Amino acid sequence: MIRFVYPNVENDEFAGKGVMLACCNSSVDLDEYEVAKPNLCNHTEIITAVKKLRNFPPQPNWNVYSKKGDIEKWSGDSMAFAYLMALVHLSLQLKWKITIDIWFTGSIELKGGDKLYPFLADVYPNEFEVKLKAFLSNKTDSIFFVPEADMSPEMIDLCNENNAKVVSVKKISKINPKKYKKKIIVEVGGDELFFLRDTLFKSPRLLEFPQLITMIKLVSLIILLTTCYYTSIETYNYWLFRKTKNEAIVFELLLF
Repeated sequence: MIRFVYPNVENDEFAGKGVMLACCNSSVDLDEYEVAKPNLCNHTEIITAVKKLRNFPPQPNWNVYSKKGDIEKWSGDSMAFAYLMALVHLSLQLKWKITIDIWFTGSIELKGGDKLYPFLADVYPNEFEVKLKAFLSNKTDSIFFVPEADMSPEMIDLCNENNAKVVSVKKISKINPKKYKKKIIVEVGGDELFFLRDTLFKSPRLLEFPQLITMIKLVSLIILLTTCYYTSIETYNYWLFRKTKNEAIVFELLLF
């Protein structure tokens, strides 16, 4: 099961990571998880952003969950990136078959005036450094998606010193985190959320939308029946034409 996690900072120190996961209601451990209701100042913008990123509705009986106590313990808009990706995962399946936690930090905004689009904004530089150091010292997790605007030359040097690879969203599609030995920090441009969606997620999993499958089958059946109907009419007309033509020839022969 994929977990989207977000690092937290208190008093300029790493305070732990919160957890978001998208899964079927019947498969979640309710002793450990609860339906996620993150304390975000711009929750309405997050909902608008996910509607623009998701091409299909969420799967029936799926929801985003958070670890019990996380929401009460931590707040702040920098958890929005992880929450957004978990919401997208309700409709789209990740391309990677991994079980490690995937780290995210960054707030989500809407830009564009009349034609709104989701935008990934940076986090406070001092907090970002704490989060990055916490990720680099983590023994199990290997991939961290961060706002490109936060990756200053000093932060890039910090990654290099810790033998971590800094890559763009375009390059991450060619890397398998499960087989890659180094830690990976992925720089995400503010306007690259649509590209990130296409990089991380597969095409909509149609097999898990029963109503959609039924509709596709029905439309296919209608097309097949319509084709058969018109084919039979054309065949009958052709037969009738040949029959009439043959009768006319016989009639002409009788006249002579």
